[in-house]
Amino acid sequence: MYKLTLNGETIRTKKELFECMGEQLELPAWFGKNLDALYDVITCDLLPKGTVEVRIGAVQKLKENLGGYADALLGMLGDIAEEDKRLTFTAE
Repeated sequence: MYKLTLNGETIRTKKELFECMGEQLELPAWFGKNLDALYDVITCDLLPKGTVEVRIGAVQKLKENLGGYADALLGMLGDIAEEDKRLTFTAE
């Protein structure tokens, strides 16, 4: 099982977002540090090997810090979770 926990209180930039993800998911060197690349890694690399659990805390603060990018991230993760039950997604 892969676990990803993000805290909107401590993530203030896209760079910090992807650094946090990289530390927890051991993203490959080719990872492009954008949402398209994240989608590919989750759906093509991680899910075929096991389950993925994503928890995002302080969502409102994450939205304040990243604006529409946070909404895009949340939407993408929600879409993946709807399509593939191997990914669980919780946002608080």
